[in-house]
Amino acid sequence: MEDYYELLGVGPGASPEEIARAYRKRAVIRHRTRVVALKGQLEDMQRAFETLSDPGKRAEYDVRLRAAQSREASRSNERVRSEGRRRAALSKEMGLASLRIGQEALAANSETVQRLAEEHDLLEERRLRLQRFHRTVQRGVGVVLLISLVVVLVLLLVRR
Repeated sequence: MEDYYELLGVGPGASPEEIARAYRKRAVIRHRTRVVALKGQLEDMQRAFETLSDPGKRAEYDVRLRAAQSREASRSNERVRSEGRRRAALSKEMGLASLRIGQEALAANSETVQRLAEEHDLLEERRLRLQRFHRTVQRGVGVVLLISLVVVLVLLLVRR
């Protein structure tokens, strides 16, 4: 259903004077070539003006327009729901396919994965041992420095 309000460029709350003004403004054409090209639009605007300028016809039109808009909104909502269901089904399919591919890859490469896990564990163990060694060396250096300091102090005291 064509929206006469949009065609004339007025809102649903427009007064009869505003409707007449909008109709006259849109219907004024200065060149004959444009009249031929816009003949269909002029007829539509004439129909819109006649409908919207009569209070009875306007009320009936408003009811039909709201019903048509409501039907269109229902169709649009159903399309959105349908698209959502379709996308959800595709997402589920893709998730299952990804899971299957992952399981197949794991099965095909289980020896390699096991070897990598063992190497990782060995490297981690070496890293921890190296950290402990560094801490031990740091403590040892600290003890040696402390002993050296004590020796130096003892030597200085003995000289006096």
